[in-house]
Amino acid sequence: MAHVECGDPAPAAAPRRRTRKRRAEADAWLRVGATLSAEVGEIADRPDLAVEVCVDGTRVGAAAAFYPDLVRIEIGAKAFGKIDPASIEAYDPYDRERYLPAWGALTHEAAHAKHSIWRTPEKVRGTAVGDAAEILEESRAEARLITARPDDARYLQACVAELVIGTFPTTLPDSPWAAAQAAGLICARADAGILPPGMVRPVEREVRRVLGRAKFAELQAIWKAAAVTGDEDADAMVELAAAWCKALGVEPDEPAPGEGEDEEGTGPGEGSGAGGEGADGADRAARPKPARGRIATAVRRSTRRIAAKAAAEGPAEPVSAKAEAKARREEVARIGARVFALDEPGSGPTGAGGPSPVTGSRIPVEAERGAAARLGRALRTAGERERIETRTTSAAPPGRLNLRAAVARDAQRAAGAIPTAEPWTATTRRHAPNPPLKVGIAVDVSGSMKAAAGPVASAAWILAHATRYAGPDNASATVAFGEAVTAITRPGKPPAAVPVFRAECVTERFCHAVDALDGVLDLTSPGAARLLVVVSDGRFVAPGEIDGARQRVAHLNGAGCAVLWLDLFGGRSIVPAGATRLGLTIPAEAAEEIGKAAVKALTSTR
Repeated sequence: MAHVECGDPAPAAAPRRRTRKRRAEADAWLRVGATLSAEVGEIADRPDLAVEVCVDGTRVGAAAAFYPDLVRIEIGAKAFGKIDPASIEAYDPYDRERYLPAWGALTHEAAHAKHSIWRTPEKVRGTAVGDAAEILEESRAEARLITARPDDARYLQACVAELVIGTFPTTLPDSPWAAAQAAGLICARADAGILPPGMVRPVEREVRRVLGRAKFAELQAIWKAAAVTGDEDADAMVELAAAWCKALGVEPDEPAPGEGEDEEGTGPGEGSGAGGEGADGADRAARPKPARGRIATAVRRSTRRIAAKAAAEGPAEPVSAKAEAKARREEVARIGARVFALDEPGSGPTGAGGPSPVTGSRIPVEAERGAAARLGRALRTAGERERIETRTTSAAPPGRLNLRAAVARDAQRAAGAIPTAEPWTATTRRHAPNPPLKVGIAVDVSGSMKAAAGPVASAAWILAHATRYAGPDNASATVAFGEAVTAITRPGKPPAAVPVFRAECVTERFCHAVDALDGVLDLTSPGAARLLVVVSDGRFVAPGEIDGARQRVAHLNGAGCAVLWLDLFGGRSIVPAGATRLGLTIPAEAAEEIGKAAVKALTSTR
């Protein structure tokens, strides 16, 4: 496996004579790569990501590799075993069972594509700090991925044999660096919830034997800190890597201890595997490699058990999850249709068991009209995107001639091979379409929310008009939730008048309100900047509402929808994990703050 940093050389594949059969095989893998691009792009949430299946192996020699600058993932055809590429249907979860390690490798590289935004600084590449940072990044990227996609952990488990056994040096003595490498690749994944804890205990036991409990705990604290480090925080990752080296007594600016080298603290019986001082390179080459250490043996034993467990589980989990997600989408769509089915919002209850909180409407004041216009301009400006540049190569003009590629093409032709080098480079530029904005507002109308009723109704009216001003594809909707869920504003044509409602309900149906907004706005579907705004003290008395609120916020976060929770009670509101708390001492500030959050959601959407 490999995550190729910016500036790392990608050696060109040597020209090779291809028979007709090999060309047909290459064409079949080309089709598989196109299918994988769509599926892996969905995992990474990157429609620009391309997957290439390399018949002769990846350019860096790893089973799979991600190239950030090329926006490409390479995977060797050997990872799929002896499967006929013409039979591969990657979109089918059942089909993936035939090549679990390969799919896990692609999932791992997708984690890098989505979360390995930070780059290793040039000055630390090739040093112990750089190597330590890469070890920490392996589990960090996967941990971030399974937070939103927990079902992918199974595929990552199946890939561990390829990912760890294929890269972990089997002849490295039981040294502190080797022990730390095993801990960072295996034990860190267990703490992140990727690997079953029980199956990594052999590795943990051997690591503790070499490092000691105190040093193991120190490294564990480092990889746990890395797991919650931001995707773009390179400084924090380098600092953690430096702490890793310090804990092991390794000079951070020097190369990491190599395979088979003597190292202070070498495990019992392993120190004599290398010659003493003054031995020349020929002597070292003739000397047999040291025997496999106990750590390497434990790594192989644990990873094989993990791979067998992943294969034995079968596809039931991803298939059932897919069916469950489909049923969930259908259910919220029905709820949204029921809540927003009335001809006039607020004319009666759309939930069950209570009256509508809407008491009438009023004409918007000049300040509200001005706020809607200003916010609309801000949203429209935030949605503007820079032009996209696409660079393509070809065997013939037009474009700019690359002399090195031209020489390579001539050399291929002279060697009797089919020329594959493309010496002409062309750049095209186009404007990226602005992503639409979808905003749902859920207002608590229980008795404790009386002070917020007026300002939030005004904010809903302003936002409905502002989103419409910003673009025809934008949409917003507002519901009030108490004993019933009532549509206040709806997608489409914004209301002419500002609704007026009272807050006197004795219970709250928050989950029903969120489902209604999701059903009518598709808050959990990609392709738009999405924001849910909740105005509530979070003190729900109906059974199951608090747990349901946590689940829905987590689901929205995992789907890429931001959740903003307006706290009007000086920090005393109960806010579920994953929602951004926004404290407001003046309820009238609600419209402005919701607008800022909407702009932020729009500008951060790819």
